[in-house]
Amino acid sequence: MSLSINYLAVNKPTQTYQVKRQGQLASQNLPVNYSTQLASEISFAQRAAIMPAISFGSLKSRILENKLNELMQKYSQGEKPLILNIKNGFIAQIAKKITTKNKPLIVGITGQSASGKSTLIDKIEETLNSQQPKNQPVFNIIRGDDYYKDTSELRKKLGGFGGIINSGYSFDVPDSANLKTLIKDLKKLSNGHEVTGPKYDFLTSKSTPNAQIIKPAKVMLLDSIFALQPEVKDSLDVGIYVDCSADVIKKRWFDRAASRGLVGDDATKLFNDTTQKAQDYVIPSSKAANITLNGEASLDKTKEFVQDLYKLLNN
Repeated sequence: MSLSINYLAVNKPTQTYQVKRQGQLASQNLPVNYSTQLASEISFAQRAAIMPAISFGSLKSRILENKLNELMQKYSQGEKPLILNIKNGFIAQIAKKITTKNKPLIVGITGQSASGKSTLIDKIEETLNSQQPKNQPVFNIIRGDDYYKDTSELRKKLGGFGGIINSGYSFDVPDSANLKTLIKDLKKLSNGHEVTGPKYDFLTSKSTPNAQIIKPAKVMLLDSIFALQPEVKDSLDVGIYVDCSADVIKKRWFDRAASRGLVGDDATKLFNDTTQKAQDYVIPSSKAANITLNGEASLDKTKEFVQDLYKLLNN
């Protein structure tokens, strides 16, 4: 441990000094116990001087690292585990960041459309809303969909949402969102400042600027298919990718599209475009993830994990 390394580093020169000093004292006919007392005082002084280096924060970090490892191992087991992969060294890195960073932790969660990332965040919100204090929330959410560019005029011009799809416009490329605004807001939140963010309406394709206040919390969760894109990922402390099989994604996607009034050929064209663009942008971004989660894990298991993680971080 760092404690023993630092102790030995200081203790060795102290011992050398003691030997030299005892020789000097003997030549001056001073009592031996005076030498012992002096050496003890020097040793104590030097040890006291290095105490800040042996940070209690380091001890907290090690304890948190161990507890996080236990938690991750627990949810990496079973037929459909919630946790599929964790990058080497990440747990130690994030434990240190949590115990030393006094600013909000920015966590980006991404995955293909209908992979389960939004469901995961909804479950976090549902689980924690009744538990966390309203005046100082532990978690808060940034919806990446709210940063889509306004296409309401284009929708009117082309005769509806289907016209947008048929025109070749894609909602699944980084250019379809105001990522510069998103990055600016993430930086403000990371520094502990609230932001006034936009709000996007899927039924009208309209984006309303400055429509909602987003307050900083200990952990800020970004829900976006663009969370791990090169221009966004540097604004994150943690990157999470939600993986899911193609068949499950397809079923979920069409169910959600129908709930938004999108059916028939328009839905099929949009799904095909979404799937193709995911191959180009979303899936490759998974390489930047620190943690990969299973989008097919049970909601009960997800809820339990959220509660365990909340208790750990809140303490």
